[in-house]
Amino acid sequence: MPAGLITWAVAAVVGKYLDWGLPSINSIAVAFVLYLAAARLGLVRGVGTAPTRRAVPGTATGTPGVPAA
Repeated sequence: MPAGLITWAVAAVVGKYLDWGLPSINSIAVAFVLYLAAARLGLVRGVGTAPTRRAVPGTATGTPGVPAA
């Protein structure tokens, strides 16, 4: 089961049953912490790739029309 779905489910349960604070804020805070922990443990990974623009020779930023300094 993906870590994101488990994080979502646990955060929803915390928001529903924790009798302290604002439930929506509690859920977001728990989801944030759990997602960071899952990422640190290597349970979260990207899906697919996205091409990036190649640098244009002779420019500082790789943006066409912006000369090198």
